[in-house]
Amino acid sequence: MIRLSKLHKFGAHSVVFVLLILSISGFFLNHKNWNFLYSTTFTSVPKSVIEHDDSLINGYWIDSANKNHIVIVGKRGVFESDNKGKSFRSRLSIPCNALKVYDGVLYVATHEGIYRQDNLNVWKLLAFHTENINAISVYANRIFASVDQSEVIVMDLEGKVLQRAKPQIKSSELKHDITLARLIRDVHYGRGLFDGIWSLLINDFATIMLSFLLLSGMVMSVLIYQTRKKIANRGKSIRVILKLHATSISVLAGIPLILIALSGILLDHSKLFTPFLKSVNISSVYQPPVYHSLSEDIWSVDYDGKTYRIGNRHGIYQSSDLQEWQFENSGFAYKMIRNDATLYVSGMGAPNRTLENNDWTKLGDSPHMFKDVFMKNGKVSYLKGHKNTLPLPHFQDATLYSVLFTLHDGSFFGDWWAYVNDIAAVILVFLLISGTILWMRIKRILEVK
Repeated sequence: MIRLSKLHKFGAHSVVFVLLILSISGFFLNHKNWNFLYSTTFTSVPKSVIEHDDSLINGYWIDSANKNHIVIVGKRGVFESDNKGKSFRSRLSIPCNALKVYDGVLYVATHEGIYRQDNLNVWKLLAFHTENINAISVYANRIFASVDQSEVIVMDLEGKVLQRAKPQIKSSELKHDITLARLIRDVHYGRGLFDGIWSLLINDFATIMLSFLLLSGMVMSVLIYQTRKKIANRGKSIRVILKLHATSISVLAGIPLILIALSGILLDHSKLFTPFLKSVNISSVYQPPVYHSLSEDIWSVDYDGKTYRIGNRHGIYQSSDLQEWQFENSGFAYKMIRNDATLYVSGMGAPNRTLENNDWTKLGDSPHMFKDVFMKNGKVSYLKGHKNTLPLPHFQDATLYSVLFTLHDGSFFGDWWAYVNDIAAVILVFLLISGTILWMRIKRILEVK
């Protein structure tokens, strides 16, 4: 009969490379607001990785007075074209989250404040240098924006702050069911358990511990091999590493790692599992604590001259004074884009919809999770999250973010790699369980001695 320790060792050796890729890439992807992820680029990568950078574009605008003039913004900055998109030039090298146009003036929300294009077509900082502005709305001589998904600010068009607040939504307004699909996705991405940074810290702890366990286990295997082959006596070193490798902290990391591994398998095959997962609703009574506050979950904002709106995972909330917030419309509001009197809402795992004349309507014939709405040849067009056919800058390199993302989902190697990730995730669950059993055995032996 094969000993559990041998199965544990064999399982670790067979997937160490894949699990290291997943743990390291997952750690950095959890911190997608780090600027170096977009300023660091690579040329010797598959074409699919370079093409993935198209998904980092967050705003698109075609000048109605000059159709040759196009401005796009994204995580690689602001780019401008004067020849209908045949070529683009870089205008601002700061990661951008959104582009808004009001009265012919362009504004962008960036990782380092709000920028505005002046009359000389020069981009200048307007306000909030060093702060991450994740969403912005410009209307009726007011700028309404979200800072790092946790605060909202109101300014005039010259950057003078008129009001700043941290939205506090009453618990009675947060009692909404969520789908199992929503929970699984949130847990995997480090935002599905506790409010603030705690969910993210748990995932960080898990990924760091996984990398440490894999590396320390490999080092221990090499030392054991050297001892058995009488190349060197590594007994003392083996005991030291074993004490570091097999600890209660390692066992504790197993809980979030199992959640990450199993949710990763489901996300790898979302087309297969999502219909069922969306059919299962979780009552607010049984939801993790984060859904009872969502204090740092502002994904989108809108201002129509009278009403302020913020969008989060539950839906859209409105306020007239930034103090009292009432639930208005359900469904994850990923983006809110105002086009004159019409508000377009892009859903994440929820239907796209519009608000016009106080009437909410499901938006048909629109891409899932679109990132922007703009006018093209007199018609409403959408900036997709993936596979756009719009004129875009042609990069000869790929950002570190795209490299890490494609390594994490396996598309760096090919679509078939998702099954390699699945096998690694299953083996990881086995390693965590078998490792816990072995740790308990070692602990009992030491207690007897």
